[in-house]
Amino acid sequence: MSSEATTQYDELLDSMSPIGFTEDDINEVHVVLASVLTLGNVTFLEQREGGKDDHTDGCVVADSAPFRTLQQLLGCRMDELISALTSTIITTNGETFVKPNGVVEAEAARDAVARALYGRLFSWIV
Repeated sequence: MSSEATTQYDELLDSMSPIGFTEDDINEVHVVLASVLTLGNVTFLEQREGGKDDHTDGCVVADSAPFRTLQQLLGCRMDELISALTSTIITTNGETFVKPNGVVEAEAARDAVARALYGRLFSWIV
């Protein structure tokens, strides 16, 4: 980070306390922002059944490292977060089904989580 950016960041932090942000509040802002940025590192790979045909059987995470970080930041279980992004639960006529998400759907779910976190943070701040 450049010295100008560092100075601006320090000024931002210094301005938060006088308007009522506690140290815990500031730490939580950092946690949420780090979570949003970490979600940007989450990528998915198509999971093909049989390997040759065009049929995809959902997707898998390309790297579990961002999920380990998110688990620590958000206090959620890694397997539950992966499942929430890579599958959709459908309930119809009293029956519940789990449908695997393709890469596009998983990326949309990831982006929706990031937007929701950022949106809630913004609403809380203002």
